[in-house]
Amino acid sequence: MKYYISVDGGGTKIKAILFDENLNLISSAASGSVNPNFSSQETIQRNIEQCFTELLQGLRICEAACLYVSTVGQAGQIVETLRKYVSVNAVDEVGEYSSGMYAAYLQKEAVIAISGTGSGVFYVRGKDAGYGVGGWGALISDEGSGYYLGRLAALAAIRSYEKRGPFTILTELIMKHFGYDDFREALFSIYGGDSQVRSVASLSHAVREAARLNDEVALEILRTNGLLMADQTKAVLRNAGIPENVPIRVMGGGFQTHITMYNAYKEDILREFPERDIQPVIFEPVVGNIVRHIWVEKRGLDAESLKQVKINFAQFLYQITS
Repeated sequence: MKYYISVDGGGTKIKAILFDENLNLISSAASGSVNPNFSSQETIQRNIEQCFTELLQGLRICEAACLYVSTVGQAGQIVETLRKYVSVNAVDEVGEYSSGMYAAYLQKEAVIAISGTGSGVFYVRGKDAGYGVGGWGALISDEGSGYYLGRLAALAAIRSYEKRGPFTILTELIMKHFGYDDFREALFSIYGGDSQVRSVASLSHAVREAARLNDEVALEILRTNGLLMADQTKAVLRNAGIPENVPIRVMGGGFQTHITMYNAYKEDILREFPERDIQPVIFEPVVGNIVRHIWVEKRGLDAESLKQVKINFAQFLYQITS
């Protein structure tokens, strides 16, 4: 029996799946950030090791036929660390945006819009990400990202707290999120954390809860973030001259925060490009790499394989909160 490993690593977490040649899920694991823009090398290494220890715990597997890895700049470190646990016969580095295309069960081309801890929109063909916008990092902006969403939430909560803006329950929810009874202490706790960017991005959880309570400030923040992602997507469509039949797919935890962000994104694009096919991806990116494996083995994607992956990896279906 051959075994394969898929790894997806980003600013919030690293996820790994061990699966066999029959596309059966053997085990899965997750740990913290592996993005050097957000975390120290020491933290990244610890997170990678923790992920692989959990993935392979109690299993007598000494060889991986192939490692499919999608990450921002840490592929070499991930491969080197995995080889401390098992021998790795081959490595297939899948670009972050290409992984998104496979997560949508597409094999030729797509426009992929990512709102994760960071953000960006790229036109993808096969394993190559062509023209794109965004991805400037949190210190510059990362408009439309989970980080930007959290930043907007913090600003709105501050304005409400200081009584110079509309009331929002976000102030209370942010205190609850960080475990403080005092709002100032809650926000200033961000500065002492291991990853300030990740801490700000985590405020998307407070935005989700506030949106479920119909907090208008939170809903407007979600709409604003959706429009920022739409603006980037429209720039790609205009500037790259992308054919009308090329689908647009969205992914990342930002979009998953609440359906309001996705709806604002989709509606804005369709006003200018009414014929575009816009949908979320089917799977989380870590399963996108498994779809990549299917394509490598079969040189194509078929309906039966899609059905099998949906059943065997149901816990990794991409879902947007409503």
